[in-house]
Amino acid sequence: MKVMLIAEAIGFGHVARDAEILKLLTARGWECEVITYGKCASMLRSRGYKVHSVPLSIDIRENKYGVDVNKTIVDNIRAVHVRAIKKITDVLGAYKPDIAIIDTNIIGVIAFGLYKQFKKTPMVYIINANKYGSIPKTGEMVLDRFVSSAADKILIPDIPLPYTISEYNLELNGKMKFIGPLTRFFGVEAPAKTSGVFIACGKSGIGERPFAELTKMADERIISPTEKRYDSLFINSEIVIHHGGHNTAMESILLGKPQIVIPLPGFIERMNNAKKLAELGVGVVLDSRWLDRHILEYAIDDAREKKKNAQRLSRLLKKYNGAENAYKEIKDLVV
Repeated sequence: MKVMLIAEAIGFGHVARDAEILKLLTARGWECEVITYGKCASMLRSRGYKVHSVPLSIDIRENKYGVDVNKTIVDNIRAVHVRAIKKITDVLGAYKPDIAIIDTNIIGVIAFGLYKQFKKTPMVYIINANKYGSIPKTGEMVLDRFVSSAADKILIPDIPLPYTISEYNLELNGKMKFIGPLTRFFGVEAPAKTSGVFIACGKSGIGERPFAELTKMADERIISPTEKRYDSLFINSEIVIHHGGHNTAMESILLGKPQIVIPLPGFIERMNNAKKLAELGVGVVLDSRWLDRHILEYAIDDAREKKKNAQRLSRLLKKYNGAENAYKEIKDLVV
C-alpha cells in the first residue's frame, strides 16, 4: 500500500507525532512519502523518508507581547498557496497513493479535495484543534465542515473526555475518534528517581524568548535542552517547563511528570491546553509577563505536589497506543 502524508510545518509537534505512524507503516511493509516544508522536511529526510518540499504555511509571528495573531493570518494569506496547491496535486497525481494522511493542514485538504475529484482516494485527517479563537465562529464552522466532508476519518491524538488535554480546542463531530498519544516515548518508563526542571521549548524556536532567563531565575537546577541529549534529559527530569504545545503536554503526562506551562500570550490553542492541564491537577500555569524568581520557585514547589496526579493520569494514557490505533483506522479504509 502507498501512503502520502501531508504534514503541517509550523513547529515540530505535527511531524514528530506523524513520524510514529510512518515508522509503524514502514515496518509493516507500506510505502510512504511525505509533503511538508522547511526544518520538518529536513527532519523526516534524515530518517530516510522521501519528502516533497512544499511551502504549506509560514511560521507563527510574534511581537513583544506574544503571538501576533493578525500578522500570522495575513502573512499566511499572502503566502504562495495557489502554487502550493498545484504542486501538491501534481505530487499526488504522480505518486497515486492508496490513502492520504493529512495533519492539520488546510492547504493540503484543499489540494487533496481537487485530486479526489479525479481519483477516489480515502483520507485520514489528524487534528488536536478545530476551534481557533482568532477567527469568527462562522469561519470555524465553514472550515470544520470542509475538513469533515473531505476526510473519511478524523483522528485525535488524545484520550477521551473528560480527560482530553485539547478539550477546549475541539468542537467534536461524528467522524472524530480519540486514538491516544502519538509519541516516541510510548512504552518508555521514566526512572524511579528523577531530578531537575527541564525546559522543553522544542526545536522550532517558537516560544523560546520567555524561557531565555529561566535558568538564572531559580535556585533549582533548570536544565536547558540540547539537540543530542534532548530525550534523555526529558526522561530523567522531575518537572517539565513548556509553552503549552499539545505534543509536549502529552509526553510529559505519559512519563508521569508534572508541568509548568508558560504559554505565549495570544496563542489561544496553547492557553487552552494549559487551562486543561491545570484543571486536571497535573500542571501549573504562569504568565511570562509577570514572571519573577519568587513566582517561579513557588511554581516549582507547587508542581512537585502534583506528581501523584501526573503519575495516575500517566497510567490512563498508557492504555491508548496512538500509533497502533491510527494504524488500525488507516488499514480499515484500504484493506
